Amino acid sequence: MELFANLTDAVRDPAAWSRQREDEGWHGLGCADHYLSVGRSVRGFPHLWASLGAMAAVTTRVQLQSAFGNNLVRSPVEFAQAALMVHAQSGGRMEAGLGAGWARAELEAAGLPFPDGRTRARMLREALLIVRDLLRTGTCRFEGEHYRVDVPVLGPLTDPPPPLVASVGSPWTIRNVTPLLDRVEVMIGSTFRSGANDLSALGAATLDDVCSMVSAVREAAPDIPVSLVGFSAAGAGPDVDKMRAALGDQLYSSFVGEPAAVAEALRTTAEAAGADRVQVIAWTPGTFEALAPELI
Repeated sequence: MELFANLTDAVRDPAAWSRQREDEGWHGLGCADHYLSVGRSVRGFPHLWASLGAMAAVTTRVQLQSAFGNNLVRSPVEFAQAALMVHAQSGGRMEAGLGAGWARAELEAAGLPFPDGRTRARMLREALLIVRDLLRTGTCRFEGEHYRVDVPVLGPLTDPPPPLVASVGSPWTIRNVTPLLDRVEVMIGSTFRSGANDLSALGAATLDDVCSMVSAVREAAPDIPVSLVGFSAAGAGPDVDKMRAALGDQLYSSFVGEPAAVAEALRTTAEAAGADRVQVIAWTPGTFEALAPELI
């Protein structure tokens, strides 16, 4: 099983962060794509492409992934161009992960529109069609409901190109987005449907829910590799206790607590669901350091 660590804080030195994770043995590093969080916590986020460029420059082994590029704040042409550049910089270690965008408060704070869920899903599918062509050929002519592009050249191209990845949660995206991808990350769809990270929905999710979503993905693309996201808080202290209380007693609460128990819960969940990768998102400081000896 592959284990990815996801950078979700505006650390001063993403290069040092990524070197530490590589030294700990993580198989890959993701980077979130937000401006800021204005919901449960108020904090800044790393800039996706500045951070991934720094990671590419100082690591030699780990895979790198945009996890996930926010389709509401950038053109799919820009996304493809940046993914191609980081892929070349890193010697072919980049995965182009694109997401529909879900954080309403963030978009409103930045003065940007926040479309309804149906529109965001269809925008994502069109953007992925554009990005797929650009990553593979450097050219794309596309006219759809939401995008019209005519790009004669983009680069630098590599062979093979960056794998195309997306996060899916709704039945529509599972059916219509999954077949376009080289890898899919499964997310409990109701968690972000309201435009915010709904901890009550996440806390209510069960292993059966995750397995059912993976089964639906397999129906859409039988052989596609599947990743799970593991929101985790490993260790002890009031922050960990607060997360455990917020999540109740279902699946995601098992990813909070003593490091060895969290590591075992992540492993057994992935095995039960048939996933070959878990992307860990740390809710509390020290989670990556605490989990690495237990997971890897």
